[in-house]
Amino acid sequence: MSIAKIILTCFIAFLLQALIFRQVDDLIGQFFILIFPLAIVFFPPRTNTFLQYSLAFILGLSIDLIYQSGAIYASTALAATFFRITLLETSFVKPYEGYENTDTAFRFGYAWFGKQAVPTIFFATLWFACIKIFLFTEAFSILFTSVVSAFLSSILILIISYTIIPISKVFSNR
Repeated sequence: MSIAKIILTCFIAFLLQALIFRQVDDLIGQFFILIFPLAIVFFPPRTNTFLQYSLAFILGLSIDLIYQSGAIYASTALAATFFRITLLETSFVKPYEGYENTDTAFRFGYAWFGKQAVPTIFFATLWFACIKIFLFTEAFSILFTSVVSAFLSSILILIISYTIIPISKVFSNR
């Protein structure tokens, strides 16, 4: 996947989060929808680590500027990127044959994509909720909010990735 496609994916995730799901967050109260991790889970497995962190930071900071939220989204984007990079190297996700430089996020199929996307989204929502609430006495509330928000975010991201975006066509190396 070219850098231009990665940047385009980040821009689309930014637009979705900043323009559409900002309004949804206002409607659903204590819960939140994080769509911007969509760009992070679409990064090809062998994308340069510095590039991943840089794009995640810029994406999160751009959303923070719209939300006026004091780097909560930037922090969440960086934490999600770190988590995903680490997760991709575990035996739970890493394919037996390993990764190649030309692999896209969907070369290994939707099952592999789900195994790396859903935990990353859950971690991102947990991180976001911990920073947003940041009270140890609210641990149960943080966990509950994170679980519901991760579920909602995962469902939306999986629906987007399975139906709206023709993934095999957009991210193929052909």
